[in-house]
Amino acid sequence: MIVLGALIGCIGEEIGWHGFMQPSFNRKYSLFSSAVFTGILWGAWHFGKLVSYGILGYLLFILLITEFSVMMAWIYSKSNRNMICMALFHLGINISSILLLTGREGIMFYTVACSISTLICLVLLLADREKFSTKLSSCEL
Repeated sequence: MIVLGALIGCIGEEIGWHGFMQPSFNRKYSLFSSAVFTGILWGAWHFGKLVSYGILGYLLFILLITEFSVMMAWIYSKSNRNMICMALFHLGINISSILLLTGREGIMFYTVACSISTLICLVLLLADREKFSTKLSSCEL
């Protein structure tokens, strides 16, 4: 039931975050900027983390989610805007968090996760600069 509930939630969130919001930003801004804007809003959406982990933990969480958003923007773009890929990526994050992080989340975890995610984002950005600098054309909408 937890997996089914998480899957339904992920599908709903991804329709909003990467199916609607990010392409809306991407009409005006580059894919990278659109992913960052979407990630900041997606991270801020989880404001309950502020109570659990304090301001520093919440800011690190927003950074981590923003980095996930950059990765997901690249995957979304490379997969011809496949929402199934986005929902599965998001589901993977949520299920991993439930199974591996319950009682372990905190500033140290977010610091390590942000460091690893930063490296992954840098590799993606360097490997595919052109993709990250593009805007959606009217025929792609």
